[in-house]
Amino acid sequence: MDPYIARYLRDVEASHLDVALLSDMEALATALGIPLEEGKHSLTRSDGVIQVRHDADRRTRRADVAHEIVHVLMDRGKHTRRFRKYHVTAPNLGAHMELLTEHGADQLLMPDVLVEEILEHCGYTAWGVYELSRFADVAPEQALRRLVFLDTSARAAGFVAANSHVVHVEATQYSPVWYGQRLPEPDLAYDRDVLTLFPLPERQGRLIGLFNFHDCAAD
Repeated sequence: MDPYIARYLRDVEASHLDVALLSDMEALATALGIPLEEGKHSLTRSDGVIQVRHDADRRTRRADVAHEIVHVLMDRGKHTRRFRKYHVTAPNLGAHMELLTEHGADQLLMPDVLVEEILEHCGYTAWGVYELSRFADVAPEQALRRLVFLDTSARAAGFVAANSHVVHVEATQYSPVWYGQRLPEPDLAYDRDVLTLFPLPERQGRLIGLFNFHDCAAD
């Protein structure tokens, strides 16, 4: 992993550990001394105040607060400045930094201790993605990203499909499926040890897919 990203993620984790891994993101903001108020949009103001959308639903509000907390932590730790200096060659630096912020927020919402418990109980499976989303109160797409990027040096990929078409993809390197693609017949195209699927109980026609390349000798 890039040393600047690794240092940034360690600092986010350390800040969270300092307040006993609070899972309530608004309580976490308070514990970290970050003022929070409601507004029309979720953002971090130049004075370090977090503003969160007044009309956001519970799950969105939780994710938004985590994202804005990380923006503040990035500034406090001077990571924003380092990324702007050392990652300047990124094709879209703004989008690059927003994605880094999302990974930091994922770490707050789904700390390692929770991820480890889920993996111990469910294994590295699509069911595990769903259980992580349920216990962390995050969208399945966020839980998918957390597990896919658990080891950024490894090949990993997963997706969400709606009515047999791929609508969301996360991958560290290469994904066997991509946006808009019709999902091939899983039982024919992939070994069950490579691809696991889990239908979302609350959303008919949607399912999570997670590729497990970790235990494949060929990879």
